[in-house]
Amino acid sequence: MPVASVRVHASPETTFAYLSDLSQHREWTAEPSAADPVDDAPVAKGKRYSSNNIFMGKPLVDNLEVTVVEPSRQRPGRSPASSRFGFIARGPQAVVDYVFTLRADGGDTVVERTTTVVEMPAFLKLIFPLIYAFVGRKSDENSLQQFKARVEAIGK
Repeated sequence: MPVASVRVHASPETTFAYLSDLSQHREWTAEPSAADPVDDAPVAKGKRYSSNNIFMGKPLVDNLEVTVVEPSRQRPGRSPASSRFGFIARGPQAVVDYVFTLRADGGDTVVERTTTVVEMPAFLKLIFPLIYAFVGRKSDENSLQQFKARVEAIGK
């Protein structure tokens, strides 16, 4: 279960608003991607998107479904508020769950992305750790750096 994180110089509210709009995913993902909503419903658990992207040089179509929408709720006298947003990607080779946890830290937001492979063919499960070590980790880092840049540009 790979975890990647980044510190964003923007409020948790600005960061969450940008993150939870999956139609903007194409702006910050490391691989070319487009996530288009399948309806006009607001972002909520169960909202679906169709995603056309490139993975390891090959075209791929995934069906995305929002699984977690928990905006920040600060309570007086408690630790810094956190929020979560997640979606599951169902593709031809795998089902992957992405959960983002956002935590206020001073004037910044720390974003942590946890990636969990839910389903994958046996042969891919064997080589996934190697693929992730050589390709996936760098892709995660690049995506989060692009995300950071986009959110910080909005927050200015």
